[in-house]
Amino acid sequence: MTIGLGIYNPMPMQLGGGDSILEVEHNAILDELGKGELGFDVSEDTEIYWEAYGDAVASFMFWRMNQRLSAQGQPKTMMENLPVWEEATETRPGPNDTGFDRRVRLDAKLRGIANNALPDIEQAAERILGDNFDALLLVDSVDWVVYWPGVNPGPPGFEWTSNRARVCIRATNSNLSQEQLDLKRSALVNQLDAMLPAWVSFCVGTGTSFVCNVGIIGETLL
Repeated sequence: MTIGLGIYNPMPMQLGGGDSILEVEHNAILDELGKGELGFDVSEDTEIYWEAYGDAVASFMFWRMNQRLSAQGQPKTMMENLPVWEEATETRPGPNDTGFDRRVRLDAKLRGIANNALPDIEQAAERILGDNFDALLLVDSVDWVVYWPGVNPGPPGFEWTSNRARVCIRATNSNLSQEQLDLKRSALVNQLDAMLPAWVSFCVGTGTSFVCNVGIIGETLL
């Protein structure tokens, strides 16, 4: 590991990682100015050297501004645009939410607007619950139940119900207070309610097993 000090690395200093963008830009300008028969003297004790350094600083600032601007289009990295997108997606932050909490919730929300397949449901849950996501559970095919009510004698039933279109998100409560767990579950329930089609039902809770047609008592999946 190297520690570079001086004009390219003011405090707080950067440790390792090669040349900085500023140093690369400055050297590129000096190389161009020093080329050819009429090339300038670009040694460190000349005005040309320091004028080139000023140009490099300006270029570096624009590079960093563009880098930050590009981050505003990504929900996981945006800062200034975060309140705008929260308002557009009707994603309301809680009073104690961190910037990280708000960004992962928005990321899940934007994914759910256009996608609602099982991988999308799982990724939305992973992004909101983080390390507390455990598994996406489905009703086993041997437990699928379909019911067509009807009248006999009389017309056949037209309505139908099934537990096939049911998903369950199992979370863990490790390292979370009750309030933190409730906030994460609430955020995920709101997300799934918005992204899933009407014919898919879901539940979110904690536990070790899942039985079809049985809901949640408190937080435990039965």
